[in-house]
This record gives sequence, structure tokens and C-alpha cells, in this order.
Amino acid sequence: MSLFLIHSVHAASSSGEFILQPSTSKLQSGQKFAVDVLVDSGSTPIKAVEAHILYPDTLIVGGINLFDTAFDIQTENKASNGIVRLARGAVIPVSGIQKIATISFSGIGSPTDLRFSPDSVIIRSSDNKNIYTESQNYYADQSVNTTQNTPPVQVTLTEQNSKKDRGV
Repeated sequence: MSLFLIHSVHAASSSGEFILQPSTSKLQSGQKFAVDVLVDSGSTPIKAVEAHILYPDTLIVGGINLFDTAFDIQTENKASNGIVRLARGAVIPVSGIQKIATISFSGIGSPTDLRFSPDSVIIRSSDNKNIYTESQNYYADQSVNTTQNTPPVQVTLTEQNSKKDRGV
């Protein structure tokens, strides 16, 4: 039996941020868990986002759900080689906290992290400027120290060896 523990992450800039939710989840090994990918632009209207979420090979992407979002244009939606790439647009600009997608994962290994790649973007509708890259200090890869500015979502697997814990 394994236990997954997920902590939420905010990758913030002065005008826009990406968020992964839930804040905490506990699951058994092999079970699927879902993470909502959100964008928060505050009061700034945005028209497009491109979120790149890095994940290790100890996680398997089970699916990407694009329903129930404020973004009506989909230009990229794939997961491969440790990166989930989501690119969405809105015909009518949106602001505040908006859902981009829900990603389902299954865990198959040791402790892992999910984090946003620094090449993610949030496009302001007034001037097409990327507001995600203003004043940021993000994780560039999966080996960066977690004491930096923005902690990653952490997925922890804890093996329990007793037969009683496995229901045997």
C-alpha cells in the first residue's frame, strides 16, 4: 500500500499566477488522483494561457479533462516526456481565477513533484504581454531546492509493508 500526499502550488508573478489544486490529498498506490490547473489574473483581463507542468516518470498521466472552463479555444493538450502542455484561449477575455483543465495521474514510484515550467505564459488581452514572466523566480527543472520562492506540488509515496496494512 502506498500513500500519496499532494500539496498545492502557486507560481506567481506580479500580475498573473498558475495554481495547482487540491491543497492536500491522500491516496493509495495505483489510485488515480486529479489536479485542477487554474490561472489567476486578478482583475487583469487575459485572452490566452499556456501552462507547462513538469512531472517525473514516477507518475502516469491518465487523462486531461478540458470541460467546465472559461476558455473556449484549445490549441494544445498533450502529455509526454514528463511535460503536460496546455494551451487555451478565450474569445472574450477573462479575469480572476479560471480553470484551465483537470489532469488525472496515477503514481507508480517514489516521492515526486509537480511544478510549472518557467516557459509557461499568461497573455494579457490589452497588449498581448506575458504577465507570467514579470518578477518571477520559478523552478527550471525537477531538481531545484524546494526552499526557493514557489514550492512545487509534492506527491509522496510511502510504502507500508505489513499484511495488515494491505488488508491481508
